[in-house]
Amino acid sequence: MLVSIPNDFPWPITETENEIIINSGYEIALDRKTGSLTRFGQHRINGPFMVKKGEQWLKPNDLVLKEYLWSSDEAALTLYYKEDVSLKIIFGSQKTTGTLSGKAESYRFPCLWGLKVANDELVTTNNYGEIIPDPVNTLKLPVKVASTTWHNYHVGRPVEGVPGCLREEHKSTYRLGYCGGASMPWLFYGNQNEGFYVASYDERFPTTILHTEATDSMLIGLEKIGSLGADEEFSSNQCEFSYLTADWHEAARRYRSWALSWYKIGPVPDWVWEENGLLVHYDFKFQSGEICHRFVDIPELYEMAKEAGFRHLYVSAWNEGGFDTLYPQFFPDLELGTIRDLKKAITEVKEDGGKISFYINTRIFNHRSEFYETLGKKWAARTAEQEEYIEKYGKETFSCMCAAENEWTKVLKDFILWLIEDMGATGMYVDQIGVYPRLCFNEDHSHQRIDQWNLGYKKLLQEINSETSEVPFYIMEGCGDLYSQYVGAQLVHAGWGLYTPYGAPKIYKYTFPEILHVDMVHPKPVAIDVKAIGLEPKQVAARSFLLGTHYWVYDHVLEDNELWHFMKQLFALRDYIKGELRRLRFLDNEGLKVDWAKRYSSLDEEMILFYNEFNEKELELTIPLPKKVEAIYIGNSPKIIETRDNKLPVEGRTIGVFRWKKS
Repeated sequence: MLVSIPNDFPWPITETENEIIINSGYEIALDRKTGSLTRFGQHRINGPFMVKKGEQWLKPNDLVLKEYLWSSDEAALTLYYKEDVSLKIIFGSQKTTGTLSGKAESYRFPCLWGLKVANDELVTTNNYGEIIPDPVNTLKLPVKVASTTWHNYHVGRPVEGVPGCLREEHKSTYRLGYCGGASMPWLFYGNQNEGFYVASYDERFPTTILHTEATDSMLIGLEKIGSLGADEEFSSNQCEFSYLTADWHEAARRYRSWALSWYKIGPVPDWVWEENGLLVHYDFKFQSGEICHRFVDIPELYEMAKEAGFRHLYVSAWNEGGFDTLYPQFFPDLELGTIRDLKKAITEVKEDGGKISFYINTRIFNHRSEFYETLGKKWAARTAEQEEYIEKYGKETFSCMCAAENEWTKVLKDFILWLIEDMGATGMYVDQIGVYPRLCFNEDHSHQRIDQWNLGYKKLLQEINSETSEVPFYIMEGCGDLYSQYVGAQLVHAGWGLYTPYGAPKIYKYTFPEILHVDMVHPKPVAIDVKAIGLEPKQVAARSFLLGTHYWVYDHVLEDNELWHFMKQLFALRDYIKGELRRLRFLDNEGLKVDWAKRYSSLDEEMILFYNEFNEKELELTIPLPKKVEAIYIGNSPKIIETRDNKLPVEGRTIGVFRWKKS
């Protein structure tokens, strides 16, 4: 069968012997025999889907087109294939969307391949965001790691190559799981002027794999589980696959535009905005059994925090066995004191005007736990072969629990609410929420499908908010748009680059500027050889400052005189702009000609933060500057300065702020 053009259609259509060409702001060419995508703009490409039948991934060219239907009202074309697959394409103004449905074990939609542009980069939503230069070649590189150790742990920072990428002779495959490993279900491949964008707009929020392949060109696609039975049909729900004459910022704006149909700002207590960060203790009981503090020490630790300028004290390693040991036995460790000792300490901190939060792990179950045989194995996520997912931290072995199993998440919920409602904690750090999701094939669990991991965590986070009498301050590990609605902040781990050498936290911040980013001044709970992993804490903290970061400060940072002196200066600078960080929207470097400064804006205010690492003389803007602005340089008081030629003077200034009111 050959697709023919309709008599009337909202967009101009032409046909050749082999192609139908629709012009909806850019040209979209489809193969007349198979309906496959053959061109976007001037770029010859392939797409827009693959389906898995048995062990084979089939493309449109592998299927038999049996029927098609044009809709002038929707500006749509629906293609029906003999293999129980149908594709609906909707042609919007400079925007192509659609749905894929039918019968298949798995499907990749949207999926575009044969992509190649000059000066290219692959933009992923790996945690907080990632920009991989020259991806065809970079994905082929073996991973190089700069490393050191602390206690029982190895610390590795990748400096080249992409961790988790499967490199074969003729192909490199890179996959990220949403929601957690990937913070949002979209990808962009292109350059500063053009590119290709694929996104899932699916409010069921299933586990979704961001799938990319590098050969001599690029493939980008979103993979989901399809039919779970012979008679079940899948539907992708709405997706977008568009050619953009812009860079990744336009992709982020498009995704945000859809996300605002369901997304709401997470609960941040007012007091949090008055803080520059939190003081963090992981040194109550280490995995080795070493004890540095007990519960009776907590009021004194808070006094030290208060003297350093912190009202928020965070305590980890308080639970039975200590840090990374007998999870999920989140009872107070008896060697550290009794339950009453802990509650008394919490009360004293709060009576002194302080805030206190605690750690809980939401993912893993220790094999040494006395409850592992009876409960751990019962709640564990399982592979298709019914094996447990095994994870190791330090010297301990754990199984990954199923986030969609109600019995497991009830245990987590009750521990969290006990600490907050009964013990009086101000908030919680919920660890490993934003970590790679698992498919679970355990048929004894309460979930209906194997891809409902995200819904399990969503339900947990909703309930620990709805069942509290006040607004707690929840910090989750990692990034995830779905989860961010139910937490006050997210520990992004961006500054130290422990996930990827190509991290770009500006991507997540730009898409969801409302989110409060938390990041570490120092990467570990004890002082490590940071030179061995190739970064310096002051440099990391200065770069984080540009993102309006709420700082995670381990207690040992206070003992480093040079670093702590710098942080006090940085906090003093941040004190001047706390209100703006709450009011203004992060715009990355829009309106700026450099990437070492970031812009924040509202209808009547402008603010620019800069980190002049290489002692540039001027900061040039493309937005209009008033003749005078307020400048605040680190270590100095605010002052009014004059601008010249739409440039701001920064010579000899490392870190600072410019702000002004719009006329």
